[in-house]
Amino acid sequence: MTRYTIDERNTTAETSLNLYRAAVKWAAQRGNRFEMRLERRLYSDMDKLNRLIALGETTPAPAEKVFGESSWPVFVKGIPGADLARELTNSCAPADDLSGDVSPAEDLSIYWNERRIYAAFDYGSTQLFELTDDELGSLRETFAAEGLNTAYLVPAPEAHKV
Repeated sequence: MTRYTIDERNTTAETSLNLYRAAVKWAAQRGNRFEMRLERRLYSDMDKLNRLIALGETTPAPAEKVFGESSWPVFVKGIPGADLARELTNSCAPADDLSGDVSPAEDLSIYWNERRIYAAFDYGSTQLFELTDDELGSLRETFAAEGLNTAYLVPAPEAHKV
């Protein structure tokens, strides 16, 4: 297995969004479980939040302190597929998020058994993969089919652990 990331240093906002969408669709087709964290206090659109929550089973967590504010995260676990990919790629981050802007989930992990094949952190500002050579080839093919430059997919620095 090798870890990869998407290098977005020289991308436009549109390219970043398209890279995220292609990666999520690819991972949702290959994974057999997912976990995501949603910050319910950031959602003014409760329908969007409820659609995301409905994708799996929820586990509420105790309140946390984030930047001095009380946070009431909700964790959703389920089986990835077309519904997950659709919800995660048809809307962007909540209006009040503090970092990335391509994902409506604060954090997302898609697994194949115990291996996390895809992770997006901070509303998609960081995306990581742990891939076999075959999976890497498949993801590159997916990017190319979407008209995306496969050079954006690069080995992850060792500091990034998935």
